Amino acid sequence: MTPEMSLAVFASVVSLVELSLIVVTFSVTSRHFKIVRASSYIERFNSDEFVRTRMTVDAWLDRLWDRPYRALAELDRDRELNARVRLFANLFQELAVGYYRGIVAKDVVADTFDYLVPHYWGRLEPWVRTARSAGSPTMYANFERLGVHFGGGTAGGGEPIVFGRWDGDDEPYRRAA
Repeated sequence: MTPEMSLAVFASVVSLVELSLIVVTFSVTSRHFKIVRASSYIERFNSDEFVRTRMTVDAWLDRLWDRPYRALAELDRDRELNARVRLFANLFQELAVGYYRGIVAKDVVADTFDYLVPHYWGRLEPWVRTARSAGSPTMYANFERLGVHFGGGTAGGGEPIVFGRWDGDDEPYRRAA
């Protein structure tokens, strides 16, 4: 082997090592950003402001299950409550989009939100189905998908509240025009 050939082989090996390092660096950096993004959802979910939102939504969800028509009517009357419920559901929708688009670290999301997503999907499902019946059939579809994925259930089980009357409720709900 001539010195020129040895140099060419050496240069090729160095190029392959450089390429490998670039691929590894990209992979590690990508993983890092996915973890940071997943962590940002954790931080957001546990922020003081969001904890207050979660407490408000949890109290409303308790009323939704006790007296669904009145709780839904309350959303029409109380704009701040309506905004908080939507903000709360939006976090799960955004998290699910990130999960399915590969923008967040799936293992971190699964480890952190594996209980919360199906829990809150199950509690918010009647409201979502009611909202869907009012004109947006895919509203929070990714939230539903992730809730079913983590919860092991099946999608599409609930009826919108406006299509039926729940036992124990005083009056049927009528959406404000």
